[in-house]
Amino acid sequence: MFVCLCKGITDSDIQKLVLEHGVGSIRELKQHVALGSECGSCTKVAQMVIDNTIIDETLFKDVGYSNVIFKSIPSRYKSNCKSLSLLTRCFH
Repeated sequence: MFVCLCKGITDSDIQKLVLEHGVGSIRELKQHVALGSECGSCTKVAQMVIDNTIIDETLFKDVGYSNVIFKSIPSRYKSNCKSLSLLTRCFH
């Protein structure tokens, strides 16, 4: 989807910059692309794309977030849970 029609910047372009260059704000994004330099109406949508990319759960895998959750689960539940995706079934 196009976020900035004036400069032809897509949500995929922004996501790539967040994931590969650590972009976390509009100010940082503008260091890589000319977003918002014409009419500026794209900046709110661009910030939403940045925010949604940052909070994507796949970003937690590098810091061991899922492993921390799994370690905090009592061992009696772990034996029946092969992965974190099954945890919801184990607690019901």
